[in-house]
Amino acid sequence: MPDKLPHPTPSDHQPLHALDELFARSREYRSSANYLETLRFIARMRNHSPYNAFILRMQNPAMTWALTAARWRSLYGRRVKEDARPCLILVPFGPVSFVYDLLDTTGPDIPPDVLEPFRARGELEPQVWKNLQDNCRASGIELRPVSLSRHEAGSVSARPRQAPGAPAYTIEVNARLSLENCFATIVHELAHIFCGHCGSEDRSGLSKQAEEFEAESVSFLVCKRYGI
Repeated sequence: MPDKLPHPTPSDHQPLHALDELFARSREYRSSANYLETLRFIARMRNHSPYNAFILRMQNPAMTWALTAARWRSLYGRRVKEDARPCLILVPFGPVSFVYDLLDTTGPDIPPDVLEPFRARGELEPQVWKNLQDNCRASGIELRPVSLSRHEAGSVSARPRQAPGAPAYTIEVNARLSLENCFATIVHELAHIFCGHCGSEDRSGLSKQAEEFEAESVSFLVCKRYGI
């Protein structure tokens, strides 16, 4: 926000009312085309949590990049226009924060990677792959390359812990896959685990189609954010 203007000071009830309105509007995104555009928007806003990106999408579907006034100034030397309208996001352990779209700011040009976050060549960074393996190991999930047909990617199965520290799940991945496809497959199977499709939570009422839809949505978002 411009230095001349005070920061917004909404009452305690205003953020709740705004969120109620946003969630009511979420029904607009039930068509397949709108849902896909929503996923693409959330993936592009990689500096915000998916939840906050979804809230931003409902407030301004045309938003390109969103930061607080202070971040625009400190990172890129840009200032928010006096007539700019802030968008609301949630913050950890606090009520709300206000961010502004790139088009609501003036100043020096920003790096091309900000406006084109998916210019990556589709190559997974080694550190990302290492982090995935380490996090799976820490979460009790075994990754196992196996020989499968070219039409199969992978699968996940739960198994009883036979000893303290033994893996609770095994993800089998087609050994024929490229590193990037292997990453996408593992993320898909991890989504099954953490969305409660494998018995970790009571979501037994979901159909197989609904489970696959959720897992593929998660894989899409994660891979897009890593430029795959």
